[in-house]
Amino acid sequence: MLNLNKQLKFSAFTGIYDTVIPKNHLLRKIAENIDFSFVNKLMEKCYCIDFGRPAYEPELILKTLFLKLLYDLSDREVISRCQTDMAFKFFLGLDPEDDVPDASLLAKFRTLRITEEELQKFLNETVRQALDKNIVKSKTIIVDSTHSRSKHTPQTPTQILREMTKNLRKEIHRTQNEISNIFPEKPTVENDIFEEIDYTKALVDALLKVDLKSEKAQKLLIKVQNTLELPNLVELQSANDEDAKIGHKSEDNDFFGYKNHIAMTEEGIITGLSVTNGTAADNKEFENIVNQTLETGVEVEDIAGDKAYSTSDILKFGIDKNINIISKLKENVGSKEFNDEYVSFNKDADTYECKNGCLAKKNKVRKNGTIGYSFYRADCEKCPFAKDCLNNINDGYKQILQNINYEIFEEQRTFETTEHFKEKHKIRWKIEQRNSHLKNRYGLNKTYGTGLWSMKAQSFLTAFTANIVKITKLVATI
Repeated sequence: MLNLNKQLKFSAFTGIYDTVIPKNHLLRKIAENIDFSFVNKLMEKCYCIDFGRPAYEPELILKTLFLKLLYDLSDREVISRCQTDMAFKFFLGLDPEDDVPDASLLAKFRTLRITEEELQKFLNETVRQALDKNIVKSKTIIVDSTHSRSKHTPQTPTQILREMTKNLRKEIHRTQNEISNIFPEKPTVENDIFEEIDYTKALVDALLKVDLKSEKAQKLLIKVQNTLELPNLVELQSANDEDAKIGHKSEDNDFFGYKNHIAMTEEGIITGLSVTNGTAADNKEFENIVNQTLETGVEVEDIAGDKAYSTSDILKFGIDKNINIISKLKENVGSKEFNDEYVSFNKDADTYECKNGCLAKKNKVRKNGTIGYSFYRADCEKCPFAKDCLNNINDGYKQILQNINYEIFEEQRTFETTEHFKEKHKIRWKIEQRNSHLKNRYGLNKTYGTGLWSMKAQSFLTAFTANIVKITKLVATI
């Protein structure tokens, strides 16, 4: 039950705050400059008005999550600090003797109370307050993406199935060793995913013919059966974090996790955010984060980004919206135009990446203005998507040949020579700095939960926190 009608109360200890918290303390400045009252009204529909125990106000919980991210603490650590740190209690609007929420309520708030719509509104509210304070003066936004590594170790589909069948056999050996003779012959370490699937099916068929006495063995058997029925079985990369994927930062440097696609103003206020798995292409989320920015009321005349944002679709989007795209063209820019269900361009590796995570070899630009990319035959031969991807190609491996001479690119090359383009392109370093702050100061370099939703909650709340701190610091300079 949520009761927003606060009762007036007095404490004999509130004077402690004036004594122990300096006037220039960051939390005191944030409390003076940022209005958090919007949270209760926004979250009111997520609570029952008439029934249940009295709930802590959403504003209090969100402020606690803000402290957690600001000081890069765990749920338990931030609650422990709230119990003893007077600056924390002052910021939360509590009296010194008041109790603080239990740590479990923070997780419940993130997973059960907040939706993606609320997360977006939290971020938009910080942008609105920045506009109201006349902090955002520039009409240029900068776009980029940064990765967050999953806290889990990546696994291949073969490793996942092998681990599951190993646990099942181990439990049967422990409880019913006499039926272990019905196990099929284990595959070799070198076997591919399809041979591992055949072995797993054979094991399941054999165990379905006997009566398993162990309840744990029965549950493990059901889990294996359900896994075999997954339509994307050959795409699994982690039994612990199924949403995380292996992405590439460069041709020989990869990561397992997610991507945060960010749009921000020159002043450092994050105005748009989208979270995807690690394989998503940067340019695919461009329109999403730019439209988020426009919806907040921020005026945009120029958009600066790296070479990933120089595709024809983005340049056409800029023309339609009357926005200049400040993105240098690569030599092989037209090659990024090819896209199908199994292959997409990876700007960090500067080559094509297939659905199975393999990279293509880039060839030299030909005299006729085309450039070719070839996937390695050895990768294609063992790829689980080869049959549909190659579509009866006689060579046995995927090849891509693209023209890099488009009229819209010639117009962009001309624009690159102007002084306006050169000046605006110099500000790209600001978003690199912002990404570094988000990852190294606010903990966005690694997930603290599991799954895409958990990553979205972490990313949006981190952006919310970073915006509040930035607004507070900019207000002091006005």
